[in-house]
Amino acid sequence: MEAATPTESGRLDVVDGLRGVAILMVIFRHTFFDGMASPGWHAFFVAGGVPVFPFTHLSNTWMGVNLFFLDSGFVLYLPFALGRRAIHGIGDVRALYARRAWRLLPLYYVMLAVCWVLDAAVLHHVRSPWVEIPAYASFAFSVISQLWQPRLNGALWSIGVEVCFSLSFPFLVVLVQRVGMARFVAAACAMALATRYLAYARHLGVQNTLTLNTLADSLLGRIDNFALGMAAATLFAGGWRAVRPGVAVAAAFLLYTASCWLWDTSLALGEPGLSAPLGGYALANVAFFLLLMAALRSRGWLQRLLVLAPLRAAGIGCYSLYLVHVPLLWLFHGNPGGPWVLVYWALTGSLSYATYRFIEKPGMRRGRAAGGTRLGVTA
Repeated sequence: MEAATPTESGRLDVVDGLRGVAILMVIFRHTFFDGMASPGWHAFFVAGGVPVFPFTHLSNTWMGVNLFFLDSGFVLYLPFALGRRAIHGIGDVRALYARRAWRLLPLYYVMLAVCWVLDAAVLHHVRSPWVEIPAYASFAFSVISQLWQPRLNGALWSIGVEVCFSLSFPFLVVLVQRVGMARFVAAACAMALATRYLAYARHLGVQNTLTLNTLADSLLGRIDNFALGMAAATLFAGGWRAVRPGVAVAAAFLLYTASCWLWDTSLALGEPGLSAPLGGYALANVAFFLLLMAALRSRGWLQRLLVLAPLRAAGIGCYSLYLVHVPLLWLFHGNPGGPWVLVYWALTGSLSYATYRFIEKPGMRRGRAAGGTRLGVTA
């Protein structure tokens, strides 16, 4: 098998596979949050009081979102890294915004309406509809701490981050052209680290959940995810071959394991230091960067795994899966147990296919009509 090359439709199969991994990680987390996906599940101590987390990789599958953001940076920047697109003027910016709007907004607004109806009829999570619904519709919730994780669908916080990144992307492209990718990535990582420090050490953000903070998980706190994806696109376009895929996968596994261990130590043992929100995130981001680079170069087992049809299908439909799975989870009272897990997964897959087929895919066609190359995975 050859290393990753675009298909006739302009997709990179291995990147679709990685997106499949990311969405399955997130759905696993939400499905089993009270069980095997909970922090420190079945932890024990060995001599000297050293904690052991035998299921640490399962307890931290929420970091699939990190992989999503990295992939977004990669696929958005790849055409620019290959010289197939450029930002020369306002017309290029308008075309890019049109493509992104058609990619993200149709399904977003349909699901927003569905969640609103579901909430009004059954759930009653929304407290001030005349304030909250306009904020969700305009993405103003991304900068309002009380609404940052929408009550209609808590998973929408990351879509807000994606929209903020999309709006800033043309300016980031110009910035890279002026200062170079290496300086841009260094600055982005420093900014993300400083933002996360302010959020956790100075308590400038609001802690929505155990792992979500309104400042740390804003675009400023997550910009390193996207920047590393853009760097991966640059290296891929330049034919980078500095690290063998097997070595990169091994290093990625070790770094991800270390990140998971830091998070379990913090969340399960009540040690709230800065090692997890700072070091844990950095380790995970580098791990996913190495995994992406390995996947792009692999001609062996990793490539064969990532191009499996079920994994690619999940990756291609990951946006639909992401928006659909949380509202369905509410219908199971947030915790489908026993055989109901299979029913929940079947419903999620079926409804996600329908939304992809009839809403998301037509939107992508309209976005492509806005102009530009099809090369690269649809972001």
